[in-house]
Amino acid sequence: MNDQDHIHNHEELNGDVPQTQKYPWYKWLLCYSTALLVSLFILHLVVAPGISEILSYLTEGEFSKKEIIGYIGGTFLVLYMGKYFGDSWRANELQEIGTAVTNFRNPFYDPNFEKGPFRLQAKYNELLTQFNVQRSLLQKAMEQNNEYVDLLQRTESKLRVQLRHHDNANRIIDSLIYLTKINHDDIINRMLKDTLEECITVLHRDLSDKSISLFEVVGEKLKIREYVRIGAESAYKRSFAKGEGFAGYVWKKSEPIIKNNIDYEEDEMFKGGNKPNHEFYSIMGLPLVVDEQTYGVLCLQSESKEGFGEEDLKAVQFYANICTYLLLCDKMGIIGVRKGDDIQ
Repeated sequence: MNDQDHIHNHEELNGDVPQTQKYPWYKWLLCYSTALLVSLFILHLVVAPGISEILSYLTEGEFSKKEIIGYIGGTFLVLYMGKYFGDSWRANELQEIGTAVTNFRNPFYDPNFEKGPFRLQAKYNELLTQFNVQRSLLQKAMEQNNEYVDLLQRTESKLRVQLRHHDNANRIIDSLIYLTKINHDDIINRMLKDTLEECITVLHRDLSDKSISLFEVVGEKLKIREYVRIGAESAYKRSFAKGEGFAGYVWKKSEPIIKNNIDYEEDEMFKGGNKPNHEFYSIMGLPLVVDEQTYGVLCLQSESKEGFGEEDLKAVQFYANICTYLLLCDKMGIIGVRKGDDIQ
């Protein structure tokens, strides 16, 4: 995710949050209509007959169901009106007490009073909506925080590699200048060794399991010229023709290649005589090419199954260029004198 994606997500943070689902109006109507019918049913068939019989027994008079229902309704109405006025006085300081003729100042105002169950329900729904909104915003904020932490960690890793690369490049150039000044008799091999040692420190992932080998084209074969953390037997005995093994394949394709999760039983590049003495599970190769002519192949190995990424190719390219320059100078005899066999 790039910076623009993070900005876009930040702009959307205040939207697209879950709201409290409103109760459907038809359900509300059906609910209270059913409740009214049930209440009338109970009042007419249970309550009214029962009260009628009790009053008839106590007073020896006759009381019809309609009278009982009327008494109950009247009592409920009076109680409801009393509660309504009382709630109004407690809820509203400006609500006066009295009738159309007389009005008195309201002494019953209660600032902490919430009027009626419906208002409480509405307040509850409002608070629940706010809670859901805040919870959703908090969740999104936490997710974005994790994304920003990951972004910062990756940026920090890149900056650390760039700073290390800057220091490495300075050391390589300083060494080249000094060894040239003193006319070191083995400047090429010394600089190749230093370059490989610096190269292995700029990889983005764990560095502890990495090794590196520089193959040089000698006649029709690739032979190891310099190496770091490679067994001496492998360095002196292993060679590859074009298209043979991984290094030969990079030579043939003439383009950088990353091979993670190596399968030694299925991959032809690592079977038989191409199998290394010490197994590794990831390898990265860069051809050393000038004007369509290949002078060698730089290979980095890792014991991890996901040892390399595309960012490593970019980090290593500078060191591959330095190796190419040194091999070219060695071939042309520009810097120092190479010990050993001449390049064919």
